Amino acid sequence: MDLQDLVSPTERASMKMVRLALRWLLILATAPLLAFSGLRPGLDAFTVTLLLAFAASNVALSFLPETWFRSHKLDSLVVVADTVLISLALFHVGPGRGHLLLVFFLTLLLTVLGADLTRAMVGITLVGCLYLYLDWGNQSGGTLAFAAFLLRLPFLYVTGLYYGHLAAQSRLAQNRLHSIEHQKRAMETFLDVTSATTSTLDLHEVLYIVVTRIARLVNVQRCSILRMDEQDDCCKVLASSDDSAINGLKIDLEKYPEVRKAITTRRAVVINDVDQEPILDEVREQLRKLGFHSLLVVPIVCQDSLLGMLFLRAVRVEQPFSSEEIATCQIIANASANAIKNATLFEQMRLEAGARKKSADKLQNILDHFPDLIYTTDTWGRMTEFSRGGEELLGLNREQAIGLSYTDLYPEVSAREQLENLLREGVPIRHFETTVCCQDGSMREVMVAASLLRDESGRPCGTVGIIKNITELKAAQRNLTHSEKLSTIGKILSGVAHELNNPLCGVLGFSQLLMARHSDGPMARELDTIYECALRCQKVVKNLLSFAREHKPERKYLGINGIIKKALEMKKYQLHVNNIEVVQELEHDLARTMLDFHQMQQVFLNVIINAQHAMGLVRDRPGRLVVRTSQAEGMIRAEFIDNGEGMAPDTLQRIFDPFFTTKEQGEGTGLGLSVSYGIVKEHGGRICARSRKGEGSIFVVELPVENEEEKTKTEVSESPDNTPTPSTRGSRVLVVDDEPAIVDLMLAILAEIGCNVDTAANGNEALGKIRSHRYDLLVIDIRMPQMNGMELYRNILRLRPKLEGKVIFITGDLADKETGRFLAGVNAETISKPLDISEVVEMIQKKLGSARRRAVV
Repeated sequence: MDLQDLVSPTERASMKMVRLALRWLLILATAPLLAFSGLRPGLDAFTVTLLLAFAASNVALSFLPETWFRSHKLDSLVVVADTVLISLALFHVGPGRGHLLLVFFLTLLLTVLGADLTRAMVGITLVGCLYLYLDWGNQSGGTLAFAAFLLRLPFLYVTGLYYGHLAAQSRLAQNRLHSIEHQKRAMETFLDVTSATTSTLDLHEVLYIVVTRIARLVNVQRCSILRMDEQDDCCKVLASSDDSAINGLKIDLEKYPEVRKAITTRRAVVINDVDQEPILDEVREQLRKLGFHSLLVVPIVCQDSLLGMLFLRAVRVEQPFSSEEIATCQIIANASANAIKNATLFEQMRLEAGARKKSADKLQNILDHFPDLIYTTDTWGRMTEFSRGGEELLGLNREQAIGLSYTDLYPEVSAREQLENLLREGVPIRHFETTVCCQDGSMREVMVAASLLRDESGRPCGTVGIIKNITELKAAQRNLTHSEKLSTIGKILSGVAHELNNPLCGVLGFSQLLMARHSDGPMARELDTIYECALRCQKVVKNLLSFAREHKPERKYLGINGIIKKALEMKKYQLHVNNIEVVQELEHDLARTMLDFHQMQQVFLNVIINAQHAMGLVRDRPGRLVVRTSQAEGMIRAEFIDNGEGMAPDTLQRIFDPFFTTKEQGEGTGLGLSVSYGIVKEHGGRICARSRKGEGSIFVVELPVENEEEKTKTEVSESPDNTPTPSTRGSRVLVVDDEPAIVDLMLAILAEIGCNVDTAANGNEALGKIRSHRYDLLVIDIRMPQMNGMELYRNILRLRPKLEGKVIFITGDLADKETGRFLAGVNAETISKPLDISEVVEMIQKKLGSARRRAVV
């Protein structure tokens, strides 16, 4: 807001005339000062120019619009210009100009700091006397010089009058601005209070708004509202600006004489200095300790009834409560009176209504918190009461249920007959098991108990019943039966597996004999196929035996990688036929820990089965299950990441609850993950899940690492260590092939010649192993999915250039032009399929630089 906005057009016109008149007077006082400087009477060119500039500026100001006057920017510009012009003039007044400049600036300082114009002029008189004292002895040159000296005194007075008028007008405008700002804040506070009193009937909320707004407006440290409690004959603090928690705090009025005075006189009590107030003699020391210096108590009165007090305490010194602040507090106190009255009446009505409903609320509270459904009907079987337990059971709220007939709840004929007998003959119903129909069309198994209701005369007026949900109990009974069936199936399966294992051992044995006899014959390939198939059958039988056998809990130092591989192997067929790709990212050299193999296998199987089910629900993309293991901070971590349909937040919260399942009835028991949770917890670990609907799920199993006592024990999945011959120890070979039969064959060949063998099923896995390990030789298949052998070779040379010349390619497609061009341009050997064992051995030994040749037949 500009200062000109605070004055009327008439005042602006008057200010303009006074300003111009004072400037003409200042010009007239400056001209003689320059004309009779004491050295050279008359006006030189500089003096004339200066005076003309001064006069011209005043003439220009006279043509400015009146609205420009009292503009802060114009005032500043004019004052600076006038000061510069006068300063330039004083530099040409001749002898004594130093003292004159000093008293001029002292005059400016007095006008700026003076409280009013009168005091400023008194100060200027003293400054003029100081000037006479300083320069009186320096005067010489006769009457003309003395007259020029005396002309400087009127100049000082005119200067003081001019600048004093400007300072007074500025202070006046600032005071007006301050008053308007205070009125604005007071009006905003009043609107806040009015809005609060009309927006809520919460007494404490209203009063806290009032005290905080007043404390901010009046700038006090504590503003409180007190209320006289006639029943308890005491005073209570209803709200305090410095503590929102205060509500109904009792205070001793003996310690507040200023409040007692306001209660007695019903007038505002204003104390601007606690040290000078006689009535505070007994509490003065306490007030000093608290730091309060000013107090204000304003009665809150409504229709001649004293409702309370507005009590303000401030630490400000030499800043008394102004009349504006007191009036503002009085206005707000009057507005608060209505709020206190309305809120008090509302509180009384609420308490009376609450007392009348106490009995009914107690009964309703019992009904609302009873877990089972309690209902009543009329004599026609229509619902008249319905407890909150029915909302969870049936999905119906009370409004929907009132008026429904019992026939809408019980679909079974036997249940309806029981209720008809109750209504017709009064036969009570006890422990009757039936089903009820829910709002969503689903069914719940329940147990019903019901009897007649009678009025005061003893005549039947309806029925009252309790419906208890026994769905989970019945499910538990069925699951127990199902578990017994699974146990029986397991025993039968174990017997069948043992019966299969006996002839299978014969097949394996005889096939090996025939292979030894006919190693170079035409039946070698068929015999090898028979042998491999028999081995697969043997593996299936072993898995069946392992799964069906009952095991006592027994913990050993084991690695979870082997357990995970066993679990995946058992589910390999189901995952394959369901088009689910399994990616194993198992960290090598994981620490072993104390585990029960069969329990942890059950945990991993349950997680894999759930992932398979979730991915089977998504039809528009193939399934992908990533199994990852790692170790950090003394914990072994296994993650199972699927791209299934994911879970909603409410489902995610309940997945480890017993009997909770999202599968169709008959497809799941709801026990798999809850049992897994218990197993992992018994091992000192934890299992958790993260998921979003439509984004798949991540199950995490964490197990603590326990110090291993026997370092010689191996992981579950590892085969017995076939120690290579000393002459070939240390040669590391990586075999990269997506065909398990080829990989197994190469493993056997390389093991026989004493190599340490590592394998990879695809190019990405091979690159990962090459990054972390050093190899003496690479055996790579040309045709592989994802990344073929040619692409893999180029990536290997970028990663490990020194491996050039240490690669053997396996291919059955030498006729392909692209393959031929590639093999012709690289420094690598090639082995064609089908493999010749002796050729393989010879080429590998050649590449490894071994002098030893062995035929593996």
